[in-house]
Formats: sequence, structure tokens, C-alpha cells
Amino acid sequence: MQKKSYDAWKYTNFSQYNVINVWVKEGARERIVQQKLLNDPNFKLTSLQTNPLYKPIFDKVDALAAKQLAELDKSVLWSRRYQKEDFKYRFLYPGIFWICCLAGLLYFGVRYRVYY
Repeated sequence: MQKKSYDAWKYTNFSQYNVINVWVKEGARERIVQQKLLNDPNFKLTSLQTNPLYKPIFDKVDALAAKQLAELDKSVLWSRRYQKEDFKYRFLYPGIFWICCLAGLLYFGVRYRVYY
């Protein structure tokens, strides 16, 4: 019995994103939902469907997701699995890095062999 009461008094770090408040403005609610979607792996978007305060925000976030998915489905180059960010971070930036390294090696290596 005492152990349960001790857990209730234990200090936890306060975060505004863990609090769902009735008196919060609409923009703040949307930011809270977006932050929870990014940071909390256990957060389910469908849990907002039954909450009357967060139903409009759920509809807005759901519509944005549907729009992005429809845009990806219509695209020839990108898909749901391979998106623009994947291309940029897995191909473009490493490719630029390796091209610069190879160009530097060739430039300094050729100059070393020709002049020395």
C-alpha cells in the first residue's frame, strides 16, 4: 500500500507535450499532437478519434497524411517506401562526399606523380 502512494509522489520531468488540456488553443493542440507523433512510439493517432476536443485535429492530420500518400502514389520517381529524404541522405550527400574525395585524390596524386 505504501509503495503505491510513494510512486504517486515521485518526481517526474514535466513536459507540456504530456499534458492534454481542455483550455488550450487549437494551434497548441495541433503542435502537441505533432510532437507526440514524432516522439512517442506508443502514441496512436486513432486514439484521438474518440476525443471530441482532438477530433478536428485528427481530421486535419489524417487529411494531410492522405494527401501526401496520394501525392507519392501518383509520382513516378518516388514511392511510399523510397521518398525524397531517403534519396537525399542515402545517395546524394554520400555521393557528393565520395566524388570530392576521389577528385582530391586524383588531383593531388597526379600532381605528385607529374612534378616529382
